[in-house]
Amino acid sequence: MKVFEGKSFYMTDAQHLKYDPKLLGCSVAGIADQIHKGEKVLFDDGLIEAIVQNIEGAIIKLKVIRISSKTIYKK
Repeated sequence: MKVFEGKSFYMTDAQHLKYDPKLLGCSVAGIADQIHKGEKVLFDDGLIEAIVQNIEGAIIKLKVIRISSKTIYKK
């Protein structure tokens, strides 16, 4: 899934994941019960930062607020 700064996307846990190209799966069971509106969520080792906009049942709406241009190097 491609994400862009300022754009929103949806995430849910594996239990509620159905084929939908706009829905990102999360390996944390019950993730929608563990985060709250307004919290920041980091993806890809912190390169992508999003904020929780809304939670409806098991579906979380997030808005991308930052995408780092830095590349992570492993030694």
